[in-house]
Amino acid sequence: MARPTVRVRPWITPKQVTATGPGFAPHSPYVRRFWTAVAGPSAVADLLRLIAAAGTATSIPLPRRTPLLLTAGLIARDHADALLVPDWIPVLPEHLVRRLPPRLKRVHPLWARAASLREAAT
Repeated sequence: MARPTVRVRPWITPKQVTATGPGFAPHSPYVRRFWTAVAGPSAVADLLRLIAAAGTATSIPLPRRTPLLLTAGLIARDHADALLVPDWIPVLPEHLVRRLPPRLKRVHPLWARAASLREAAT
């Protein structure tokens, strides 16, 4: 019996939502440095693809790392099961900061404080 080698992924059109609270632009060095350290490069790449697709209302194949992005709170589902994608990336929650390597754990408070100050200024 032949083994299936291709899985068909459904196409989705993510919806962009306005986020509240401290955070960073999707292409910020913060996202590449800290979120990549805890979620992995492929999850961050999937997130950036979702954000780009949501910004232009373009359909894309369902990203492979969707469950991880949902668990991390980076994306959400609405009552109609559509993917909701924020227009910015939040600061890492404390339980994920604990998973950072020591070098990143030391500098994270400086980045998080900068995001909080930026939000307070708006």
